[in-house]
Amino acid sequence: MMIWRKVLVIENQDLQSMAWSLIAFHSVDMAKNVTKAHKIWEDTPGKKGQKHGVSNVRTVHLPPKKSLSGWSIEKYRGRWDLITDHLDDKPNPQGDAPATD
Repeated sequence: MMIWRKVLVIENQDLQSMAWSLIAFHSVDMAKNVTKAHKIWEDTPGKKGQKHGVSNVRTVHLPPKKSLSGWSIEKYRGRWDLITDHLDDKPNPQGDAPATD
């Protein structure tokens, strides 16, 4: 996994077929959805009815699974445009200016 110019890239290997796939999405989407799922986890009682403790752990479910909030990163599979738009110095769809570093 790498973070590059506000785009998070996950290379996912299917261990049965040994096939690799690219999942690329804006880190803002990741932060928003992981935060929402973590809040649901915090507010949901544990297996024995206990309150969940404070934790710095956050999770992302790889397809075909979805997060507790129902978010799936499947729609980002193969989104090379999120990377190439930055390479071509085009603004991304969310209107951010391209990085100049």
